[in-house]
Amino acid sequence: MKPINISVDLQANAVYVRYRNPVGIIEQLDVARDANGAVRWFTVGEDEDHDPHVVVDVDGTGEVVGVEILGFDAETMRLAHDLCTARGLSAPADLGGAIAALRAA
Repeated sequence: MKPINISVDLQANAVYVRYRNPVGIIEQLDVARDANGAVRWFTVGEDEDHDPHVVVDVDGTGEVVGVEILGFDAETMRLAHDLCTARGLSAPADLGGAIAALRAA
């Protein structure tokens, strides 16, 4: 699935990639890598051992509405990309490069 909207906030170092409009209540889930390096998501606050930099919004049908990326470092961008790939979502091509270009403008 391709994004329908991408919002970038350079001051907050945040990006929101929207894939669909929500149906029902949205739940926010933190995203992290497990001990084997696989991407997983969990209820906000469930894993106190990390500071979430990628958050997924899920609608009432369990479908991904959007992905929030908090920070533009390489690992965070890679985590978001890997999450999108694992869930069958199109990851924006070279989002990090596009953000760097926006900052330089």
